[in-house]
Amino acid sequence: MARERLVTRTLKITNGTGLFVDEQEKTVKEEEFIVGGHIDNDKKLIEKINSNKQGLICVTIIDKFFDEEVYTIPEDKFISIANKKEEK
Repeated sequence: MARERLVTRTLKITNGTGLFVDEQEKTVKEEEFIVGGHIDNDKKLIEKINSNKQGLICVTIIDKFFDEEVYTIPEDKFISIANKKEEK
């Protein structure tokens, strides 16, 4: 049996905990977050978090750390969901 072909990528990420306001419940809670890239500037990090979270608004960063993780996806699935790059 042939081995499944994988697309593999090492990504830089920013993990951490933030203080979030839940718009529907009108409550404040600590939530974990993960975003792509090493973002050291808290203001830019909050903007990126808020562009991805629905119903939760990050108001401050409690802590953060940077990491690199390896992600894989089967090649056939990658082809089915990826956007083809246009030639220049």
